[in-house]
Amino acid sequence: MANKLLDIFRQIEDNRRDLSKLHQLNDILIMAIIAVICGADTWNDIEAYCKSKEEWLSKLLNLEYGIPSHDTFNRVISAIDSKLFERCFIKWVLS
Repeated sequence: MANKLLDIFRQIEDNRRDLSKLHQLNDILIMAIIAVICGADTWNDIEAYCKSKEEWLSKLLNLEYGIPSHDTFNRVISAIDSKLFERCFIKWVLS
């Protein structure tokens, strides 16, 4: 699942400055998508879910700096092109 997600979501541009990138954009997106599918409704829920599954997620993703904070999930996901994200998500679901 993660590899398919990575392939599809690579087209979303990461507009963050290099100095502020502790977490890869695709890792943040995949964690958020998995958390929401599993019932997370808020940024805090996403962070809590990911922390509870950190051991498993670390086998799929680069979590050298651990799980992003709820503020990081919010800031990064809010800054991406929502229409492109929607198209990528639909493509993934249809695949």
